[in-house]
Amino acid sequence: MTTLYKTATLDIDTHQRARYAKSSEGVSVVMQERKDIEEIKEILGFNNTEPIALSPGDREDAEEKGDAFAEWYEEELREFYERGE
Repeated sequence: MTTLYKTATLDIDTHQRARYAKSSEGVSVVMQERKDIEEIKEILGFNNTEPIALSPGDREDAEEKGDAFAEWYEEELREFYERGE
């Protein structure tokens, strides 16, 4: 759903994208709800992809340090989906 707000300031969370357009009354903000990464994976058919198996040492290392590529992967996946590729 798209909603038009006529305001100069607006809080935007990570699930929304904003486009700004000049109008005679000032700045208009068009908000569009963004799809969740899990929804994007399902639409693209990536939800059935099995992750690679990690050795016990690698699994322990990943649990301690976290997934360094998770944010990057999600950002690239979202851009890929939004470009319509």
